[in-house]
Amino acid sequence: MIVEPNHTASAADLSPVKLPTKVKATAPKSDAPTTVSVVAAAAVHGKTLEQVLTRDQIPPRENEKDEDMQLKKTMGSALAGAALIASALVPQAAKAADAEKGTLTGILTAKGEGWIEVKADDAKEAKRWSPRWIGGLPKDGGGFDKAVLDSFKKVIVPNRVKLDWVTEEGPRVVSVQAYEYAKSGTVEGEVTAKGENWVDVKAGDKPAERYSPRWTEGGADKDALRAISEVKAGDKVILEWAYNERLRIVSLKKQ
Repeated sequence: MIVEPNHTASAADLSPVKLPTKVKATAPKSDAPTTVSVVAAAAVHGKTLEQVLTRDQIPPRENEKDEDMQLKKTMGSALAGAALIASALVPQAAKAADAEKGTLTGILTAKGEGWIEVKADDAKEAKRWSPRWIGGLPKDGGGFDKAVLDSFKKVIVPNRVKLDWVTEEGPRVVSVQAYEYAKSGTVEGEVTAKGENWVDVKAGDKPAERYSPRWTEGGADKDALRAISEVKAGDKVILEWAYNERLRIVSLKKQ
């Protein structure tokens, strides 16, 4: 039976089709609507075949919305993954062009394998820095900047350092240099911070320096430790120091 586009199907048009006795019909397993089911839908809903064949006239399958949602989630994950891969493949020269750069000076407060912490002169807290990543993947020879890693080993906590930096997927060190001190001196200034075995003193417009007790055979100089315990932030002090790897306290007195 052929149903013309403008013909409204009726139940009489949907008489069963007899198959030859020697032929076994096997219906394909598919969720797509068959021609007979489409015609039946037309008869039930009083629609023409042309209307039924229009997608927006066919009610969605029960699980069609769930399938569409799953497809959207899959596509979203794929796009997110592609974005991450694309970011990793961006040449370093292109990243460097968009990077922020700068130079700071401050006190080296801590260091470890592949990182340092520096309290900049204009900062209240220390910040952790790592070397830039040079090259591609590790299997291709990529890794942290070896020259910077070597310089990390040379700088001494809590001395002053000068640090050139760049922002490339986080704060990265381009170079770090230790400050060169005189052999000894005296400073008059204000205590800005202190710990159990150190004190920061700022003299005039100069940035604060960190001073530690001298090391004796029995450990840290007890007189210096006692003097540190007796001062507080804001106190005016006179500090005599000597340099031996670090700025060492020879004497510390309140003004």
